[in-house]
Amino acid sequence: MHWDSKDISLDALGVQYDLRWKMDGVPSEPVAGMSESLADGLVTRFIDEWNRAEMSAAMRHEPPATTKRAAAYRALRTWLERAIPRELQIMTLRIGRQTGLEKSSAFFMFHWAPNPDRQWMSVLVSWVDARRANFEEGILLEVSRHALVRLFQRMKTTDARVVLEEAGEAITRYWEVSPIHRQALGRADILVPTQRGALAIGRDDDSQKGCVAKTWISDARMQIGSPRQRAVAAARDERGFVLMANGSFVVLSAKRTGKVPAMNDIKRAIDSQLARPLG
Repeated sequence: MHWDSKDISLDALGVQYDLRWKMDGVPSEPVAGMSESLADGLVTRFIDEWNRAEMSAAMRHEPPATTKRAAAYRALRTWLERAIPRELQIMTLRIGRQTGLEKSSAFFMFHWAPNPDRQWMSVLVSWVDARRANFEEGILLEVSRHALVRLFQRMKTTDARVVLEEAGEAITRYWEVSPIHRQALGRADILVPTQRGALAIGRDDDSQKGCVAKTWISDARMQIGSPRQRAVAAARDERGFVLMANGSFVVLSAKRTGKVPAMNDIKRAIDSQLARPLG
C-alpha cells in the first residue's frame, strides 16, 4: 500500500509535529576519508542491525486487544510508539486532542523500515484513526541502497544516526508535497533539500507505482552559483522542492504555487521559471 496524504490538511485541527531525531540530537565528527566500498559495507551492516532492532521491538510489544473506541485509540497510539525502535522514528504528527474521544483526532508515525531483500530503506507512515480506532500503514517513499551509500560516503561518517537524520530532513519536506509529485507531476525527477544537500527522488522503475530516492547530492558537489545550486538553496529556504524539467531547475513551493495549488497554479509556476533563468 502506498500512502497518500491528499486528504490530510496541515491547517486541520491542532496539527502538532514531533521531530524525533531533532529531539535526540546527533553529535558526530566526520572521518578523514570514506571510500565507496567502506560506505557500501556500512549500509549492509546497518540494514542488518536495523532489521534486527525492528523485529525485536515488534516481538516485545504486541498490539493491544482493547475494543472500546477511545481506549483502543490511546492504546494503539502508545503501542505504535513502543513497537518502532526510537532510532528508526522520523517524526510524529498529531491531529486534534489525543484522548480518543474526538472522532476527528488522528496520530501518525513516520518511520524507517529496513528492506533486507532489496538492501535499502523504506519510509513508512503508520497511523491510528480515532473514528475507527484501527491501525493502518503505507509506504511514502523508498530510499535506495545507492542513496544510502552516497550519504555515508559524501558525509564521511560511520554513524548511521547522522545518515538517517540527514535523509529524515527530506522526508519531513517530501510528505507535504508528495501528492503534487505523484499526481500533478507524474513522479518526475525532483530534488528535495536536506540540511547539507538534496535527495534525488523519482519513479521506482521496478515497481512502476512507487517513488524512490535514487541518490543524495551534497552541497559540496554542486558548483556554487550554478542553476542547480541556486534552485536547491531557494527550495530549502521555501520548504519546497526542485523539479528537473527540460534541462532546467524549477523551484516549486507554497510561496510560488499557493498552499493548495491547482494544476494551473503549478503549470504557471513552472512556465514562469522556464521562461527566465532562476536568480
